[in-house]
Amino acid sequence: MTPRRCRHLFLTGLFLLLLPSCNRENHSPEGVVATLSGTPVSSEELRETARFIGLESLSSRPLDTWSPVLASLVLRETVYDRLLDEKAKKAGLDVSPGEVDEERKRLAGISAPSPSRSPYLPPETLIRRKLLLEKVTEEVAPAPKITTRELRTAYRQDLAHYTLPERAVAKDIVVRSEDEGKAILAALAAGNSFSALAKAKSL
Repeated sequence: MTPRRCRHLFLTGLFLLLLPSCNRENHSPEGVVATLSGTPVSSEELRETARFIGLESLSSRPLDTWSPVLASLVLRETVYDRLLDEKAKKAGLDVSPGEVDEERKRLAGISAPSPSRSPYLPPETLIRRKLLLEKVTEEVAPAPKITTRELRTAYRQDLAHYTLPERAVAKDIVVRSEDEGKAILAALAAGNSFSALAKAKSL
């Protein structure tokens, strides 16, 4: 099972466990709109999540105009963020400003192939979430340590998958007589195009 799959199952499991405690409030759609394990979820937090996942236009609208599907999506992402922060705190994990700056520089190098093009840089919160998720994933499902020797052994064992069979391409010019064939060989030796000779002379 891959680390990403483990992380997904871990967060999904926690989400399902905590879902009963995530209750929607019955009063005004603004302010506190739900509670998660006794902790309030504010409308502004939902708006931030909506902006975070690319629903900028949704974040500017009143919450009572959100469709049930999108509202559920935003609430689920908000819960995932809470779970991520909770797991990180329990494991003593955090992302420093220096790590965010380093990742920003790395992304700038990837996103700006030419000096004339401005690099796309995600907001600091997105970079921090990405780095924190990587740390939590490594904590929950650490990546296997593979040595160079193990890689070489695996490569040799599966060498057939990395080797292309030998191939040969044959081209011919069909003529009526040996003399015509010799004349074409002489023309090729003189630098004439094989394709042109084949088109003109081949039967």
